[in-house]
Amino acid sequence: MKPTQLLDALRNIRKEFVAFISIVMIGLLAAVAYLGITYTAAALKKDAASFFRTQGLWDAEIASTMLMTDGDLEAIRALPGIERAEPVWQVDTQVRIGSNRTSVLIMSVPESISQPVLLEGRLPETPRECAVEKNLADECALSVGQRLRLECGRIMEVDPLRETDCVITGIFCTPDHISYMVPVTPCILVPKETFNIKGLDGAFMKTRVLIRDTPEDRYSEAYWDTVKPVTEALERLGRERAGLRSGEIRASFEAGIRGGGREAGAGCGAAAPGTGKAC
Repeated sequence: MKPTQLLDALRNIRKEFVAFISIVMIGLLAAVAYLGITYTAAALKKDAASFFRTQGLWDAEIASTMLMTDGDLEAIRALPGIERAEPVWQVDTQVRIGSNRTSVLIMSVPESISQPVLLEGRLPETPRECAVEKNLADECALSVGQRLRLECGRIMEVDPLRETDCVITGIFCTPDHISYMVPVTPCILVPKETFNIKGLDGAFMKTRVLIRDTPEDRYSEAYWDTVKPVTEALERLGRERAGLRSGEIRASFEAGIRGGGREAGAGCGAAAPGTGKAC
């Protein structure tokens, strides 16, 4: 800048000093707002990624309308890129709280994937115990030691739950529901023994998967580039296993018919999973 230009600029600033200060303040406020939003978003992403990694949030979740078997689980574990896979028993049902019924998701306690964060008490250990998610506890004023009654319909004449009366042993939050700003169905955790595993012939509702060598930042392109080929392989496997599962169920029904009905044939074990009906 030439000396004359600088003198002219200083002269104009002195003439319009208030306007100059206003422009400077607006620019500073804009810079502060931008930096605040940018760094806050980056901090939230970093904290969320660290939380997901610590709790082992699943990378992929596989569900079947025909339920899933140990054979499906072993086939998933055998795929390249799978670090860990574990079965999940769950039903959509209701709990009776006083004179009211509330919709909930009853789920087996995770082994290592999507571990809950205990806020109070402990995780359930016996079929007559349960832990409730914090949003449900807050909404319905539930506390440790209180009793809940679970109400669930049948799946092809099979009760999916062995126990329906449970004592609350803990209150937790889950990485599956990182934000309650979006409405979600609250979760109740129970031991897998609470489910009628024998009546369902060992079948379960979902499989959750951790994929090997994923970047910690789940919001990055690198994460999706790592996950995509494995999820595509899971989809191909799903189409293959669906045909096998359908054949197993058909054979079970036919055996039951030839044997004179449910009691004489393969009955509730293989037939029940074939419905894929939710409670």
